[in-house]
Amino acid sequence: MRRPLALTLLVAFPVASTAPAGPIDPRKIPGDLKCIAVGYHACHDATGTGPNRAEDLGPYIENDPRLLGLLKNNNIVLFYGYKITECPEGSSNTVMGFEKDAPCKGGWVVMFDGSIKKMSADDFRKATFPPRK
Repeated sequence: MRRPLALTLLVAFPVASTAPAGPIDPRKIPGDLKCIAVGYHACHDATGTGPNRAEDLGPYIENDPRLLGLLKNNNIVLFYGYKITECPEGSSNTVMGFEKDAPCKGGWVVMFDGSIKKMSADDFRKATFPPRK
C-alpha cells in the first residue's frame, strides 16, 4: 500500500514545537496580553493562585498553541504563581506580564487587574512588580 509522502513524513516526524508560525505580529500583542490576563484570572479563580507555568495556563486559554508559544519562547514574559491579592500597590498598579522588549525599548504591559498599557522603557523601570518569591 502506498502512502502519500506528506502523510509519511507527518507520522515519522511529528511537529513538536508550539512556537507561533512566522514573525510575531506586534498589532496582536495587546489582544494576546488581554487573553493571557483573562486566563490568569480564570486559573486564579479556580485554584486560588495564578498558574505556575505556561502549561498550567493552557486550559484557561483554550490551549491556544500560538499563545502558549509566545509564553514558552518568552516573547511574552509573565509573572507566574502569584495571587492577585499579593500586589502590595494594588492589582491595577502591578505588572503581571509584558512583551519581551518592554524593559529595553518600551512596549505593551498587562497589569494584574487585566488592564493593558503601553509603557516607555523609562516607565517600565519605574513600574511596580510583584514581590520576589
